[in-house]
Amino acid sequence: MSVVSLQLCDSDGETTRSNAATLSSVRTLRPTVSYTWQYYDLVLLGIAASLAGGVALGAFTALSSTTTVPVAGLVAIAIMAHGLFVNGPVDAPSDLTDEVDTLN
Repeated sequence: MSVVSLQLCDSDGETTRSNAATLSSVRTLRPTVSYTWQYYDLVLLGIAASLAGGVALGAFTALSSTTTVPVAGLVAIAIMAHGLFVNGPVDAPSDLTDEVDTLN
């Protein structure tokens, strides 16, 4: 019989070592891995959300998909243009690591 050992943080941020048998007795566990959102993550999310919204509008409303998807495509193009030309890539790769403050 093998026991899986996990190292997780509880709600206070303290490291807790537990095995699979006592894992259910720990109240709240959260992994120690965190992700910080970058500007270009939001650009990609905006592109996908606009196109998915266009498809959803065409499928679930009286509007035609031949109208909603191209309009959503124009929104996606506007998001891409903002990511390329307004807040575009910079010369140094270290400048691209700025975090988005509103989501962290």
